Amino acid sequence: MALPIGQGERPLSENLSHPYDGGRLTVQEVMEDVQHPVRSYLPNGILQGVALNDMEDRYPTQEDFNHLFIYSDMAAPLWRWFLPLINPKINMHGQITMRIWSFLLQCNIHSAIGFVSLYCLMLILWEIWKGRCSARYESKRFSARVVINNVRFMVSNSLDKMHFKEEPSTYEIQLLNYFGFTPHASSKSLKLVRWNPPISGLCLNVDGASKGNPGLCGGGGCIRDENGEIMVAFANFYDDGSSMIAEIRALCDGLRLADFLGCRLSSVHTDSWVLANSIEEGISLVE
Repeated sequence: MALPIGQGERPLSENLSHPYDGGRLTVQEVMEDVQHPVRSYLPNGILQGVALNDMEDRYPTQEDFNHLFIYSDMAAPLWRWFLPLINPKINMHGQITMRIWSFLLQCNIHSAIGFVSLYCLMLILWEIWKGRCSARYESKRFSARVVINNVRFMVSNSLDKMHFKEEPSTYEIQLLNYFGFTPHASSKSLKLVRWNPPISGLCLNVDGASKGNPGLCGGGGCIRDENGEIMVAFANFYDDGSSMIAEIRALCDGLRLADFLGCRLSSVHTDSWVLANSIEEGISLVE
């Protein structure tokens, strides 16, 4: 409750010997600051026995958000609970804005541990702010345990709907399970890839790639015999283009090289299904 406050039946401001133009302030500010100018305007002893019952009396006009979100009675136990989930590279700065920025820079949301860490941070900050507003305007207080349970529920609910591409390490799984979280990672299927030598004659293998697609691209290949021995190899830079352009030009260069050297090819291999299918179907890929 800001000045004027009730002192008996009269507002405290009516007891001032001079008008005060210093702006809005709380009784707590006046009581805690013995050098406050308002004190010189009040009769001796008038502040003795004043009880700060109104919630607004307990909060200064200008809030310290670093205290609210890091050091307050609500925030401190939440950070202690949260600490094991925080990446060691994150700077636990004393200013909340710098701390949040460090989380944003260091948390990899494509991993389970990074997602949980950043999501917990967001939920904790929201719960602290919600608790602050409830205490100030509704005189309701929430314990840190209630907030932790809320955070756990919301994180677990989100994890149930997600599948991460990166498999968590054994340590990360144990840590997340300790907090009651069960991440789901997409199962990886192993695919065996090997080169099959030609039954007879020579085989041409080609490949192309583009950095950026489109972007700088190149391609190459080799000609092998039935024993897998490389007879000749080539590689060329194709400047700007798409990955398909690189695949096509690599195939073209390989066929021209085989013709120039008089190599009789029994098979041609490419890892581009689109290119191979277009040749079989007689479809033009370049307009």
